[in-house]
Amino acid sequence: LWYDTASGKALQGGTSPSVPTPLSVTPRFQRGGSILPRRDSVRRSALLAQWDPITLHVAPDASGAARGSLTLDDGLSTGGGAAGAAPRLSVDFEYSCAQGGCRLRATPRAGSTPLPHTVLVDTVLLRGAADDGAAARPASLIRGEGAAAEVAARSTEHGLLVLRLGAPL
Repeated sequence: LWYDTASGKALQGGTSPSVPTPLSVTPRFQRGGSILPRRDSVRRSALLAQWDPITLHVAPDASGAARGSLTLDDGLSTGGGAAGAAPRLSVDFEYSCAQGGCRLRATPRAGSTPLPHTVLVDTVLLRGAADDGAAARPASLIRGEGAAAEVAARSTEHGLLVLRLGAPL
C-alpha cells in the first residue's frame, strides 16, 4: 500500500498507477506501514527550527499498522552529557488499530538522554482516515488521563489531521 502525498489517495502496491503530474509538482509517495516525523513550520534558520514541534505523517499498511523512528540532538554539543555523549533523544513510534480503537505509542530508546528543551508532537496526519464528525475531542482520549486541553481533528484531502496535540516527546 502506498499513499500519494499530493492527493492523499491510497494506491495498491505492485501496480502501475497513473497520477497527474504537472511540471511544477514532483510526485511523492509514502509507503504504507511507515511513520514520517517532520517539521512542517517554515524557518530561515535550522538553529531556530531545532525545537519546533513535530508533525507525524502516519501511513497505515493494509492491516492498519505503521512504525517509524526519530532521533534528535541539541545540534550544538559534541560531548559532556551522560557517559560523555551529547544530549540525544531517540524515539520509536508505533501505530496500530484493533477492535478497541487505534493507538499511537512513542517509546524512548535505551540510552536516550534528556534534551535541553522540550520538543512536542503537535500534529498527527493519519493518511487514509476520515473524521467521525466530532469537531473536538477531550485530550484525555488522545493523550491519556490527566490531559486538560481539547484536541481538534478534521478531515482533509490527505487524511485525518489531529491538531493541538501538544504531547511532549
